[in-house]
Amino acid sequence: MILLTVVLATRQGIRLDRPGWSMIGLLGLLGVFGYNVLFFAALTLAPASDGSMIVPVLSPVITTVLTALIGRERLPRRRGVGLALAAAGAVVFFVGTPVEAAAPHRILGDVVFVAAAMTWSAYTICGRRRCSVWDWRSCCSARP
Repeated sequence: MILLTVVLATRQGIRLDRPGWSMIGLLGLLGVFGYNVLFFAALTLAPASDGSMIVPVLSPVITTVLTALIGRERLPRRRGVGLALAAAGAVVFFVGTPVEAAAPHRILGDVVFVAAAMTWSAYTICGRRRCSVWDWRSCCSARP
């Protein structure tokens, strides 16, 4: 709302071509719709505590590893060690999770949480690239 107010107050329109609006739509589908569908589906299978551990830990790990793999950023040794420790902690949590009779789908839910983290990482990478090309008002507002 604050950004929309700024855009309206400056009276500067946002001009995007058809591919620009298509990309905004695809980013919305990926980052908002896709992530939330996966996250809430996972909540039906696993406890929220699993999601509160898996998603915030793995999202930055996946994002950083993917940007390094596609060549957008370097992965300094210090950051690599930190990411490895974060991933190891998530693995310890993941492996140490008991499968109880009351929650037989817990592991499946955890896998869906990982998919949600991967979706958010893809949204972050694609969105960062788009926002580096567009004006900030184009990235933060829906005003044509």
